[in-house]
Order: sequence, then C-alpha cells, then structure tokens
Amino acid sequence: MLQIKDVTVKFGGLTAVKNMNFEVKKNEIHSLIGPNGAGKTTVFNAITGVVDTAAGDVLLNGKSLISLNTNQMIYQGLARTFQNLQLFRFMSVYENIYAGYVHNYKKSFISVFFKQNASFDQGEAFARVMEVADMMHIRERLGSFPDQLPYGILKRVELARAMASDPQLILFDEPAAGLTNEETKEVIDVIKLLQNKGKTILLVEHDMNLVMKVSDRITVMNFGEKIAEGTPQEVANNPEVIKVYLGSH
Repeated sequence: MLQIKDVTVKFGGLTAVKNMNFEVKKNEIHSLIGPNGAGKTTVFNAITGVVDTAAGDVLLNGKSLISLNTNQMIYQGLARTFQNLQLFRFMSVYENIYAGYVHNYKKSFISVFFKQNASFDQGEAFARVMEVADMMHIRERLGSFPDQLPYGILKRVELARAMASDPQLILFDEPAAGLTNEETKEVIDVIKLLQNKGKTILLVEHDMNLVMKVSDRITVMNFGEKIAEGTPQEVANNPEVIKVYLGSH
C-alpha cells in the first residue's frame, strides 16, 4: 500500500534521513523504531508533506504523494496523529472529531459547521462521530473542551479524529507516549481493532512492549538510515539492533 523509495530529507547542511526504503503492506501493522533522533518522525513528516524531500518518492497505492499539499493527504485515504497533541483547543471533543470527518468529504468545514452546506449529511456525520467516540471510550467526554481533560483522554481524542475520516492508512506517532500502563493496553486494543476492521497502520513508538505485541513487521532506523527490518522476532534477535538500539553488554 505504502512505498518509501530512496527518500532523503535535509535541513540545511544536515541530512536527517538518507536513502530510506521500506514498504507497508495492506492491512499490516508496520512499526518504525529507533533511538531518539534517528529520523522516525521526519519520515512521517516526509510521507505527509510536512517537510520537503531532497530526493526519493512516497507512493500510496501507486500514486505519488510528493507533490500534494498536507491538506490533500486525507483525500488519498491517509490520516495521522502527532507526537505533540494537535487538537483545536477552542472546539469541543465532538467538534474536534467532527472536523476529521468533514475534511474527508472535501467540504468547507466553516460552511458545514455553521450549517450553510445543505448537501452535507449531518446525520451520517453524527453517526460516524458516535462510532469512533465509542471505539475510543470517550462518548461521555464529547461536550468537554481539551483544556478540561487529562492527557490520556486527549490522546484518545486525537486518535478518534484521525479515525473519523475512515482512512485506509493511519500513521500513529507515539500513541502511547505519556500514558499509563492501563491506557497503553487500551491503545494496543484499539490498534488491533483497527487492523481487524481492515485498516493499515504505520506506527512510530518507543514502547517496545507495545511494538512487539502489535507489529507484523518492523523497520529500525539509526542516524537517519535503515539498519534492519523484519518480523518482531527477527528484529529482536538482530545483532545490529541489539547493539545500536537495545544496547549490548
């Protein structure tokens, strides 16, 4: 489904990602791991157009994403979350999730929000918001605003907004960061549920317990380059990964 082909990203004279290659297959949970500063989030940003690539290509279902604006990505069936929460603070939880749904249909969010777009199916939108809110166990929080909620709930709201557009491919950037063990278990359940619903997931995560539990394949980065790839067992037994990422004794 997703192909990363010889992608290089530079910031001035610094090469943050160099000749990156990997593929994510349909309905697969593929994790991208590595030490801090390895370039994982930069790869995410290159895929979604947040940063420009110096070389290479990114293809989703055979179509290049390189020339698209970030706001066009959702129309290709792609959604993402961020390492740092990116919620609309002045909007309720319901409105945050609703925004994710509306943008999938190329409608003006402002016109829909103020009910100026008669062709938009409000009932369908409401049903989708309820569906993902139930999936993330936040239905009772729909009337709240982000500043009123704890961090763990906010992470679930961002996941719900990403899922509201019913994407084919979801990029999760450290979904378990800052969560308790119980909240992390809930994230694992959600990721597996999404896969069971036919979704494809690319995951950046430092919680190795989560990565090993959910991943079909893992790509390992260090200093902007791929150093290993394979199943969780293959990666865990790879000497280079043990040396560079997990540490050796």
